[in-house]
Amino acid sequence: MADTPDLLLDCLDANNLSWSHVWEETFRKNALRGALLQEIAFELRIRIDLIDCNASFVRNGGDSISALRISSSCRAKGLNITVGALLTCASIRKLIELADRFHTNQLLPHEAPLTPRSDIEDTPNNNTCRVTDTQLSFIYGSRASPGQNVIRYSETYSPESIPSMKEAWKTLVTLEPIFRTHAELRDENYYIAEKSEATFVWDELVVDNREAYVRELQELELSTDFTGSCFKVVSLKSNDDAPESTVIWTIHHALIDGYSKVLLLNKHRRILSGQSIKPAPSFVQHVAQIAVFRDTWQPNSERFWTQELEILERSKHELLLPKPEIPFTLSYAREEVTVKVSRDDLAQLALESGVTIASIYCAAWALTIRDYVDSDDIAFGIVLLGRSVPLVESVDVLGPLINTVPFPIRIEYDQTVSQYLAAVFKHYVELDSFQWNMSQHGVARPLSSTLNIHAETPLLEPTPLPMVREPSTSVISELPLRIEVQLSGKLELFYHQHVFQEIDIKRLGERFAHAVQSLLTPNCTIRDCLESLNARDMKSLLTNGNCKSVATHMEFWNENLVQLFDTTAMANLNRTAVEKSTETLTYSELYWSSTQIAMQLARHSDFGDVVCVYADRSLEWIIAIYGVLKAGGVYCPLEEGLPSVTKDEYFTQTSARVFLVGRNDQKNLRPKTCMTCLSVEELLGDATDCPALASLSERQARLSNGEAGAYLCFSSGTSGSPKGILCTHRSLVAFQNDSGHSMAAFTRYSPP
Repeated sequence: MADTPDLLLDCLDANNLSWSHVWEETFRKNALRGALLQEIAFELRIRIDLIDCNASFVRNGGDSISALRISSSCRAKGLNITVGALLTCASIRKLIELADRFHTNQLLPHEAPLTPRSDIEDTPNNNTCRVTDTQLSFIYGSRASPGQNVIRYSETYSPESIPSMKEAWKTLVTLEPIFRTHAELRDENYYIAEKSEATFVWDELVVDNREAYVRELQELELSTDFTGSCFKVVSLKSNDDAPESTVIWTIHHALIDGYSKVLLLNKHRRILSGQSIKPAPSFVQHVAQIAVFRDTWQPNSERFWTQELEILERSKHELLLPKPEIPFTLSYAREEVTVKVSRDDLAQLALESGVTIASIYCAAWALTIRDYVDSDDIAFGIVLLGRSVPLVESVDVLGPLINTVPFPIRIEYDQTVSQYLAAVFKHYVELDSFQWNMSQHGVARPLSSTLNIHAETPLLEPTPLPMVREPSTSVISELPLRIEVQLSGKLELFYHQHVFQEIDIKRLGERFAHAVQSLLTPNCTIRDCLESLNARDMKSLLTNGNCKSVATHMEFWNENLVQLFDTTAMANLNRTAVEKSTETLTYSELYWSSTQIAMQLARHSDFGDVVCVYADRSLEWIIAIYGVLKAGGVYCPLEEGLPSVTKDEYFTQTSARVFLVGRNDQKNLRPKTCMTCLSVEELLGDATDCPALASLSERQARLSNGEAGAYLCFSSGTSGSPKGILCTHRSLVAFQNDSGHSMAAFTRYSPP
């Protein structure tokens, strides 16, 4: 083998140890190192002599799944090699040099013998323990919305195959402990327990037309406390269609995850092929082992999660998109996009950058939503397998070990693609290493978008029986936007229709696919990637926007926004001007409220001063905007949810003296350097003398030519630090003049 590692035993002193001991130790070390190389070669499907020992495991073609399987196999043979060590170690040579340290006779600092804990055992046979945090969230979600967190997997065969399918599933359900596992409520706490026998529920029905067939496939009749598993077979026997039968396997997410589903399907297909299988380890006992491990390694994770919480504090995750005005529905809409990059090209990029394909998709999603969250500090959810805990059974146990973890990413514009991918990959591995005790550190789960990368799909074995069509999986969760990523390049975006609009999800999907493609050049900068993404949006904006419309040329307009508003208000005094939920403002109310705010602001600011307003999308926010403009000020919104550091930076850049909020209880949100914080609530109730209307009119007269500043916003910072952009009254009046055309940029999308 090329570049065989140096096997000199520097740790031994030949003067104190016999030569027989030296040779014995040499043989043992060589055996351990050989075992490690054999495992790597087996998982990567290459000969041992083709392993590049000077390159990392990932650069040799490894990924998180192969690392998981190698770690489990090595532990069974006496090597405590963790998934994190395999993924991040600089070279195979380094792993081999550390083989002695990884030997199970010399436990790593965080490891200790796993012994039973009395507080998690409730029965003498150790077949009961508390549910995991993930299971609990799945159960509570289903209780709140029946049908949520239930997995439906469908396969369609010819009717002749159904008896064999049933017998194979019955064998599997009887054999596997996970099918004997159920959740039960005791003293207001949920526990999981293993029964002595599993319940096999198999229902069959026959329909005689396609319409009834489709309807039966879509129907889901489950009790509100369903947390188990069942099967339903719908057969179509019609004179107009070829006969077919669909097997629908329904199982609660509290029992399995995607990885477990693949393991179970593989076992079912082996049974169909006549092969024998062994039951997986007990999920209940595995959870108990994890609890012991968590307590043992708790101190080592505290520093990581403390730092992580600080990063998450300044990160933004909410996608700033308009919400549809439709009621809540327990269903997902779906959009599908295909990445126009071959898997081979992505694999090559991963090899060159020393990262996994999964981390490339994470990096691409961060670029995708950067402008949607309006921040360089981004966070989204990432679904992790949850099997990196160094226990031998982790790779084979069946159960919901997944964790949805917040993934913060910082966009650095001058980084090369390789540097950016390396940073994302490093953080990905760290999250995977510490995800098992996330909840113990108060890390919140809900996020606007969640990425689920199916690295386990290639493990699925072919079925011995021919299928009529490709199998399908569906699950409804509380996640507002869930992106299912297949390594083949298929992207599926599932979203709640009461949260997102179809046009926005289509645009996100296309932008995501393009973001993956933009990362193919390792030496490009992240600024180049973002400019490439934004170029597509700019082309669409030029096509649909009004910037080329003759009617919006500034030379045709000398009006200002205050004039336009006053004219509209006087003509529509009793009509509704603003409406939010059950709250409304007439034009008359808005006119006089904003006038009073303007007169009060005149006591605290001069003409042309910037006034920063807390933009919380309330009625008071609208009053504040017109109040600032009527006072001759420049309106600058500081968005609700803007990180404190960014808010302070923006306020300082504007040189504003006043920060205006809607209510008195929001004054604690003032920027650090703000000396004067006012609220619309207090100003409307203030009877203190203020400048006369005549004085206010003098200020508004200075707006007459439209050249005064009206609106100050900040750039995204793609080309560096965010910069203030001042829009004049004249330019905004011109822009809104062709409103039908300008609004098309936001309501209609025409692909370039």
